[in-house]
Amino acid sequence: MEKPGSGISARFAAMRVVAQAPAAGSGLEASCRHLTPTSIQPAQKPLPARAGLKKDLSQSRRKAYEAREKYRMEPPELRRAVEAARATAEELGLDTDDVTVIHNSDRVVLRLLPCDVLARVAPPGHLADSEFEVEVARTLATTDAPVAELDPRVAPKVHVRDTFALSLWTYYEPLGTEIPRPPTRTRSYDTTRPCAAPT
Repeated sequence: MEKPGSGISARFAAMRVVAQAPAAGSGLEASCRHLTPTSIQPAQKPLPARAGLKKDLSQSRRKAYEAREKYRMEPPELRRAVEAARATAEELGLDTDDVTVIHNSDRVVLRLLPCDVLARVAPPGHLADSEFEVEVARTLATTDAPVAELDPRVAPKVHVRDTFALSLWTYYEPLGTEIPRPPTRTRSYDTTRPCAAPT
C-alpha cells in the first residue's frame, strides 16, 4: 500500500489544498470546486530538438536530390538537348565547335567551346522553373551578390528550341576540393635560461 504523503496520494492531497485555499464566497472558490484528477490536462509534448529538425531537413533534401538523380536524359533526348544548345549559341553569335556534358539529371548542364559558355538545358515542362532561375540571377546581379552570372554577351532570358528551355551562363573553372591546412604553430623556448631544479 502506498504511504501517505508520497506518490499519487501526495498529488491528491495537494489538489485538495488548492481547492480549499480560496476564501468563501470568492469566484476563485467556485472555479476550484470542479478540480478533479480527470480535469487536469497532460502537459504538451515538447518540440523536437534542433538536431532532429536538422536531420529531417537533411533527409528531405537528400530525397529531393535522389529524385533528381533518378531522372537522366536518355541518349536520344540528350543528343537533341546538345543540338538545341549548339544551335541556340550559334544563332546568338557564339562559336560552338565542341560540347561537353558536365551534368545529366533532371536538367543537362553543358559547356560550349570555344565560346566558353555554360548552358543549362531543361526538358519540356520546366520553362517556368528556368525563367525563375534567370529572374533570380538578374535580381542578385544588381546587389553584387557572389552568385553565378548570366553570360553578358546574350540577352538575359530563357531561349526555347525544340521544346527545350535553355539559359546561358558564365562558365567558372571548378575550384580544388582540397582544403589548405592552417600553419602549424611551434612554441619557442629560451635555451639561455637554466632549468629550475625540482623542489
